[in-house]
Amino acid sequence: FPVNHSTGQYDLQESELNRLGYYLLSRERADEAIVIFKLNVDNYPESANVYDSLGDAYRDAGRIDEAISSYQKVLKLDPDGEFGRLAREAIAELERKTD
Repeated sequence: FPVNHSTGQYDLQESELNRLGYYLLSRERADEAIVIFKLNVDNYPESANVYDSLGDAYRDAGRIDEAISSYQKVLKLDPDGEFGRLAREAIAELERKTD
């Protein structure tokens, strides 16, 4: 986990956990990224961003139903915003692939 250098403690801010999760995804470690993104969801349940990231990790892990579920949560939290737009696109893409 990222460490806050001024305190020496783990930095569990949403942005830091997200950064770590995407680092893991970039290393094709989707299962580990899912663990980090779930921690972010637990800590920031009202953030559309964390559900979007979790959806990305599920997608990369081939867990399509769980990815769609995460993206649907994004739509509930941010129906008219940027994350909502991205979630709609991701759901449409996943549904095309499963048809």
